[in-house]
Amino acid sequence: DDGTGTLARSKKKSFGWYKEVIASRGASLKA
Repeated sequence: DDGTGTLARSKKKSFGWYKEVIASRGASLKA
């Protein structure tokens, strides 16, 4: 159970980081 919870938290953090990176890349690409 603890492992699953950790995975969920890690995934959520990765998703936020990935989204931020995409936004940065998108802005950079558009610029």
